[in-house]
Amino acid sequence: MKKRRILIAALSVLLASIPVWAVFKETNLPRTLRVLQFELTTTLKGLQESSQTIESYEKAQHKTLVEL
Repeated sequence: MKKRRILIAALSVLLASIPVWAVFKETNLPRTLRVLQFELTTTLKGLQESSQTIESYEKAQHKTLVEL
């Protein structure tokens, strides 16, 4: 049990550090900030699209239930 917890903790630390390596490959702070801004903007657009898709699905489900 204890070995399993240590392994899980080690893997968690490793997985958490991977995004840090990706961000800090940039040579200076302004470039790093631009990359971060681009990544956040891209993620936000994806979340907004997903949200709209889910909302339209919920409306369609609601309409179907009302018709029933």
